[in-house]
Amino acid sequence: MEDSVACSAQTFQGQEFPTSGCAPGALGQAQELPVIHHGITIGEVAGIISGVTSLVSLTLPLIVALILVWSIKNRQLNASTWSSTAKTLQGTLWPMLLQSDSARGTFVARQVTIVSTTLTCAVVLLFAAHIITPLPLTEEIQPASDTSPVSFVYARDLTFFGQGTAARPTQPLHRSCGTKVYTDCTPSQELFDKLSSGSIGTTIAGPKDIQFRNFFFYQNQTTSNESITVGLTRPMQYLLLNTDYTIVEGLIVDPNNGGIGFRNHTVPTGLQLGATWLEDILWVQPETVCTANNFSIHFPFGNTHLNQLFDGVDTGIDPNAATDRYLQDDGAFASRNWSIPSPRWDIYGEDSLWNITGPIPDLAQRAFLGAWWDNQFTASALKLSQNSTTYIGNKYDQEFKNYTSIINPFAITISNIDGAFMDPAWAYNLWKFVTNNLQRYFPIADFIPGVNASYKFVHNFLAYGHRCFGFDDFDKPNPLKPYIRCGNLYGVAIPDDPRQNEFQIGAMVGQPVYTCASSVKAMIKTVEFTFNGTSSLNNVVVSSIIDKNYTSPEAEPLWGVENVDPSLNLNISDINLLWGLVSDLYENDPEISTIRGKDFYLPVAYSFTDMSVFKDSLAVASVFTTAWSSVYQEVAWIAGTSFGGLPSYSGDIQYSLFLKWRDLSRTKDGAAQILNLIWTDLVASAVVGTKTGFDNSVSSDGGILGKREAHKHHSVVVYGNLLFAIPAAIVFLLWILLLVMAIVLLISGKVTRDMLSYYMNQSSLGRAVLNAEQSNSRIATSTSSQWVKEFGNDIIGIRPYTRRALISNDDGARQRGQSPVQQHG
Repeated sequence: MEDSVACSAQTFQGQEFPTSGCAPGALGQAQELPVIHHGITIGEVAGIISGVTSLVSLTLPLIVALILVWSIKNRQLNASTWSSTAKTLQGTLWPMLLQSDSARGTFVARQVTIVSTTLTCAVVLLFAAHIITPLPLTEEIQPASDTSPVSFVYARDLTFFGQGTAARPTQPLHRSCGTKVYTDCTPSQELFDKLSSGSIGTTIAGPKDIQFRNFFFYQNQTTSNESITVGLTRPMQYLLLNTDYTIVEGLIVDPNNGGIGFRNHTVPTGLQLGATWLEDILWVQPETVCTANNFSIHFPFGNTHLNQLFDGVDTGIDPNAATDRYLQDDGAFASRNWSIPSPRWDIYGEDSLWNITGPIPDLAQRAFLGAWWDNQFTASALKLSQNSTTYIGNKYDQEFKNYTSIINPFAITISNIDGAFMDPAWAYNLWKFVTNNLQRYFPIADFIPGVNASYKFVHNFLAYGHRCFGFDDFDKPNPLKPYIRCGNLYGVAIPDDPRQNEFQIGAMVGQPVYTCASSVKAMIKTVEFTFNGTSSLNNVVVSSIIDKNYTSPEAEPLWGVENVDPSLNLNISDINLLWGLVSDLYENDPEISTIRGKDFYLPVAYSFTDMSVFKDSLAVASVFTTAWSSVYQEVAWIAGTSFGGLPSYSGDIQYSLFLKWRDLSRTKDGAAQILNLIWTDLVASAVVGTKTGFDNSVSSDGGILGKREAHKHHSVVVYGNLLFAIPAAIVFLLWILLLVMAIVLLISGKVTRDMLSYYMNQSSLGRAVLNAEQSNSRIATSTSSQWVKEFGNDIIGIRPYTRRALISNDDGARQRGQSPVQQHG
C-alpha cells in the first residue's frame, strides 16, 4: 500500500523513524549530518555546544587583547585611543589572570570590592550553568493529551505464528454432538446473533470471531459429500518463555500470568511518530489454585533403571535398592486433621455434596479437599491412621521403587490424581501409556500383567480426583455450572543439601507434590497499544492490560450460555455449549441462560478429551476447556514425551523451561502459575481472533479499514533532573535581586542617567590621566562628545614598555617592601 504521505525520516536519539509512506531504501537517500550518536543525549550535546560557545566568548577577548597589545606597543597614542584601549583590555579576564592593578583589592573601597567579587562569582557560575544546565535535557516521544481520528490498516504477523495460520475457510462454522457417533448440532443463526449481541459495534470478539488457527477437511458421507472443516492444533513455538506481552497473529498473549486476548491486529497509518490508543478486548484467563500435599518424594540423583542397559555407565547407584528412596512426611500425616472435612466427598448419589458448585467456583476449597483425599489414600497405602505415631520428617521407604527409578529430576510431572507415584499403580501407568499411544494399533493394553489389581489400587485416587471436578461427564448440561479440572503437579527436584546448587551423582534430591484445581473464565480487559509510526506489527507494543472499569454492578457485562433442549437427551460429554456477550434485550430469553458480572466462568464440558483432535470447527465452545484436559493428562505426564502431536512441557528437553519450572515449582503459587502458562501456550497455538473492530474487515481506500480515536505522538523536550539547574537558578536569583535594586535606585533618583554617564566618563583612562596631568576643569566637566573634540587627540604620558625597566622597577619595589606597580608619567 502506498500512502499519500511523502517519505521522510525524523531522527530521535540517533534513530530514524520513517513515515509510513517510505519505500524500501528511501531512508538512504536522506542526507543528514550525524551529530548525535548512540550513548550521547540531546542534553549532553546541548551542554557541549553551550560550553564551547561560552569558552569562545571568554577566550576571544583574551586573544583580541593580545593582538591589541602588540599593535599599540611603544606607540604614542592620544587620550581617546587609550580610553578605547583600556575598555578593551580591562573588559577581559587578563586583569584577573595577571593580577594587574584593577584586579587587586588592596586599598580598594569595600563597596567596590563587594560588587566586583559578586560580579566575578556570577560570571563563574554563569559559565558553569552554560555547561551543566542543558545536560538533563532529553527528547521524548509522548502521546498528545487529546485524541483525534486516525486511519487504521491490517497488519500481518510475519513470524511463525502468522506463517502458520491458515487462510479462513469458506465453509461456515459448524458443531458436532456425540462422543462416538457424531451428529450435526450447529447452533442457529438466531442463537449466534443473541450470543453476539453484546459485542456488536465494539472491539470485543464474539463467538464467531474466535476460530481455530488451523483446520483439516473431510467429506461428509451422510449428506451431499460437502467439505467439513475440523479444528486442528499445530504447535508453533514456546511463548511462555517470553517476558513481555506478546502479539501474534490474532492474539495478545500474557506470558507472565497467563491469558490471551482476541484481536485481528490493525495499526495506524500515515503517522510519522506513531500513536497510543485503547481498546476493549475479550480476554480468556486460566485460573488455578494449588495446595501443597506436605509430603515429598526423595531419591538419589542418577538413580534410573536405564543404567542397567549401559554397563559402561557406573553411577554408583543400585537401582534395585529401595532404602534410599522414600516419601518424607513434611506435615501431611504428622500434622493431619483426620476428621473428614466439609463438604464431604465420600457421599455419592442423591445426597452428594461434591458436585455442588456455583457459577463462581471455589478453587481453593477444591484444591484443599483434593489434597486431603489424596493424602488419605496415600496414608492408607502406607498403613497409617489416626492412631499411628507420626512426626514431621518421617521417611516411608516402601512402595516407591518403580516411580523413583524413572523419574527425571530435571522435569515436572503433571497427572490426574491417581496415586501414580506408588508401586501398586505401576501396571495402571503402563496400561494408560499403552492405551494412549499403541491401543489404536494393537489391542494389547488389557493383557498387561497385574493391570486389574493395579486399577483397583488407583480407583479411589481416580474417583475422588474426578469428584474434584464437581461434575460427571454423563450429567446433563448445566449452562451456569463452571468447568473445573484437578490433578497433581510434581515439581522439579531440589537437592536435599541446601549447600548444593547443582545436582550431584548419588546426592539425594526431593520432589515437592501439589494438588491443583483449575478453571477458565472470560472477561473484558482494556488494552493500551503504543505504535512508533511504521506500518508493521513488530512496531506495536502492548503498554498495559487492566481489567475494564465499570461504574456500577448494573454496568457490568451480561454473559449468556445456550440452553440445551432436554428432548435431545444430551450429556455433558456430548455437547460443547456456546457462550458470549449478550445485550440486555435478551436477559430473560428462554433460549439462553444469563449472568451479569465482570467475569464469567466457562460452562462444564467433556473432561476426558484432548487438543490433538477436535470434532468440529466451533473453537469458542471447546478449546478453552479441552486445553485443561491436555495439561493434566498429556503435556507433562512423562518427561520429554509428546502425546497426540502436542509438545512436551516437562522441561526435560528444554533447559530454559527447566530453569523456569525449577523456580516456580518451589511454591504452591508458582505451581499454579506453571499450569496457567502451559494452558496459555497450548491455546495460543490453537486459536486466532478475527475481529478488527471495524464494520468492514475487508480493506478499502488503499487498505484503510476505518478510523479510530487515538493519541497521536509528538516530540517533547523533558528536563530530567532539576539538580543540574542549581547554578542557573543561583545566577537568576542574583540577577533578579540586582535588577530590583537597580530599578529602585533609578526610580528613587539615587542613580540617574547623568550620574551614570558622569562616572563612566571619569573612569575612562584618557580623561583620568588628563585630569591628573592638567588642572583644566573642562576636562572633568565636559560631555563625552565635547571632551573628544577638545581633548581626545591630546597625547598622554603612557611610558613605553621595556623589559629592563620593568625588572629594575620590580627590584626597587621589593627593597622598599612594596608591591611592584607600573609607573605612568
